[in-house]
Amino acid sequence: MGVMLVIGGVLVVLICLILLLMKFCKPGSKMHSLFLKIKAKLLWNSVLRFILQGYLKFTISTLFALYLLSFSSEIKSVNAAISIIVFLVLLSMPVFFGILLHRNRDSLQTPELKAKIGSAYLGTRTADAYQRLYSSVFLVRRMVYAILTILCISNPNILIHVFLLTNILYIVYVGLVSPNDTVMSRRMEIFNESGLQLVTYHLALFPLAHSTDGEFDWGWSMVGTVGFVFAANLGVMVLVSI
Repeated sequence: MGVMLVIGGVLVVLICLILLLMKFCKPGSKMHSLFLKIKAKLLWNSVLRFILQGYLKFTISTLFALYLLSFSSEIKSVNAAISIIVFLVLLSMPVFFGILLHRNRDSLQTPELKAKIGSAYLGTRTADAYQRLYSSVFLVRRMVYAILTILCISNPNILIHVFLLTNILYIVYVGLVSPNDTVMSRRMEIFNESGLQLVTYHLALFPLAHSTDGEFDWGWSMVGTVGFVFAANLGVMVLVSI
């Protein structure tokens, strides 16, 4: 979380600096054109990529702050207000991504728009409305994970079963909609999600172990499953790069 905050802070500072420098540059000059290009890169693609990559961490941190919500002092009231605002912004992100891609649906494949908001649909198809919802589904899924992680701390069984259900629904979505832009990426996504499903099944089986030796065996089985998924992904990356 700390790393994501540092990256976010650096991004904000760079954007503010670019906007400030543009004020002192003569319109039409080379420096002004350069700053316009940097602004286009930072203001959209970098921010969108940052949101997608840090969404789960930010959501869990914000929900944890809301879980400990308190208005007992002025500082705590300010923190509570900030947490509520951040949570509302995070909650609106799936809708924002959906509207962003829907409104620009006719020009998503143009080089200009790819350079501007390409991070929002990188590696996905955009011809179909359901395919354009891939990023929104990605964010909603993480929002559900974050909410359950906080609310089901004392009931891990509920958390595990909802994880299993959401994993299945996501695999069904990928299988029916085919949002990935290549057959290989689609197969790898289904493979990775199937591996995640197997790992989640291991978590569900831990309480059923009759002894610590049984838990030990299930633990090694889970480690083996994770290792196999990582090895398969690494192998595919090597083969594709050759």
